[in-house]
Amino acid sequence: MAFTRLKDMIDNCYTNGRMWTSSFRKVPAIASTQGSVVDFSMSPGNPRPNYYTGDALSAHLFTSRYGIWTGGDVSPAVKFLRKITMMAVNAGIVPMELYLLDYLMFYPLVDMDNTDVQSFVYYGVNLTSTTDPSLPTLPRYTSGRGVEAFLVATNPYLGGAQFTMTYTNDQGVSGRQTKLVTTNTNTYIGTIVHSGVTAGVSGTFIPTINEEGISSVQSIQFMSPNGGLAALVLCKVLTNGFIRETTTPSEWDFFLMKGELPIIYDGAYLNMIGQVYGSVASQVFTGLIETVFN
Repeated sequence: MAFTRLKDMIDNCYTNGRMWTSSFRKVPAIASTQGSVVDFSMSPGNPRPNYYTGDALSAHLFTSRYGIWTGGDVSPAVKFLRKITMMAVNAGIVPMELYLLDYLMFYPLVDMDNTDVQSFVYYGVNLTSTTDPSLPTLPRYTSGRGVEAFLVATNPYLGGAQFTMTYTNDQGVSGRQTKLVTTNTNTYIGTIVHSGVTAGVSGTFIPTINEEGISSVQSIQFMSPNGGLAALVLCKVLTNGFIRETTTPSEWDFFLMKGELPIIYDGAYLNMIGQVYGSVASQVFTGLIETVFN
């Protein structure tokens, strides 16, 4: 159940131990440039880095215990995000806009040098050629509403190429195709290749065609060689906010400041991406996350 009063939350959760606090600490090893979006799930630290490994172009699910830990499954109760406190101690990373994501599914080893249509595979089924409407199934947010996609570099690349992605929208309409998206020329591993200040980039997420989400993806195609390898990631944004100053903690209290607590579903893998001011190499980024369930 949701909460209408702070006293209800204290009585039902804090008094009865139905809450959890975890810390996280990331120290990226690879550089970045101003305006680019960094996938902190790939950075060393706590939780452990995510390397997007697996069979090429095949659907892979995330494991919740390898992300920011929120206390495990609580069903039949419902878990809520209560508070996040974060701090960065170096100027290269701040100011930074952060997104807390529920990472849903990824497709590794997208060959950004290959100009052929690259079809994604879901447990052995080629998603470009299948007509089965039940494939694939997201682990959460199964309608696709609010689900976003981004392409993150797992190997160095050249940039400056364009690509398009074919997907099924949140209404179940398949064969939708994005407009051409340009990759940046930042070239760094762990950055979202369509973010930054290069002309033609789309920003943090791959833009859909005036729709409210993505239920599945079928293929991706580059118009010219881009160099490098990438992973296509499907995710749901739980919240976003800013760290504005170095050594000054930024706190987001969702009950007191926003009046709404994001739901964290059982099995969710949580991690963060952030649009940074400069190079994040060896920059320390720490925080606490607090959840309650009822």
